[in-house]
Amino acid sequence: TLLEVLGYNGCLVPAMRLHATCLTLLDLVYLLHEPIYESLLRASIENSTPSQLQGEKFTSVKEDFMLLAVGIIAASAFIQNHECWSQVCTTEQDQHGCGAFAEHHWYCLGKHC
Repeated sequence: TLLEVLGYNGCLVPAMRLHATCLTLLDLVYLLHEPIYESLLRASIENSTPSQLQGEKFTSVKEDFMLLAVGIIAASAFIQNHECWSQVCTTEQDQHGCGAFAEHHWYCLGKHC
């Protein structure tokens, strides 16, 4: 399952609670779609003023609903169980050095909530 791929093998989050959190986050993303994706674009290019070409290239990310689903499920699992997420972040940071990247995106998303 997706949660196994994310490293949540040993964490038990009740499916109903996870589902409810996913629905809430989907509502939030629906309401704040533009600010969220603008923030992600600026963070991904490390520039506060993206060019038109950069914006056009980012359209594929905005339209990738599988990516959105993965992000929603991962964020919901994080919200439901922080301890397991810290294990995943440690592993990912060791392998890819992405700990700061993830922290930055949580910060950017939090500013719009």
